[in-house]
Amino acid sequence: MENKKLERDTTLEEIKKLADESDKNSGFQLGLEADFEEELIQLDLINDKQNPSESFRLFYAIEGILRTHLPPKSESEFSSFVREEKNIFLTGGKKKDASGRRGADPRQAYITTHLEVALNELLRWMQEGGTKFDLFLIFRDLNIKYGYYKENELDKVDQTK
Repeated sequence: MENKKLERDTTLEEIKKLADESDKNSGFQLGLEADFEEELIQLDLINDKQNPSESFRLFYAIEGILRTHLPPKSESEFSSFVREEKNIFLTGGKKKDASGRRGADPRQAYITTHLEVALNELLRWMQEGGTKFDLFLIFRDLNIKYGYYKENELDKVDQTK
């Protein structure tokens, strides 16, 4: 048990170092965040239904924030960690299989329980001036809270099945 905790702490420390490097190379603002900064989106679970245009708007608002605040995926292993955690959350816990297929599309996430939750967390992160590591932890903590990780998966950063 102690070895697993040590391994998890070591892995998180490595991700923290990557995040700190990424913080040094902070991105620029595209202005996409301005539409959402005034107030956080209020959740309406009773009226939750499919709305492709709203899903599109929310998903790409999330993507815009990540694109603005993370280095390009091709230049940063850290960006890949954050995006994978985000995709696991938005797909309801679906992880990539050995062939790299997830079997779900994060753009089709539930609006009130996933897209709005993720966007609200990102907006809160921006308002509080969080670090890049905090950005990783937002999605990691949501995945844990929603039960998308089994106990034996908590130590793994690479969540490919």
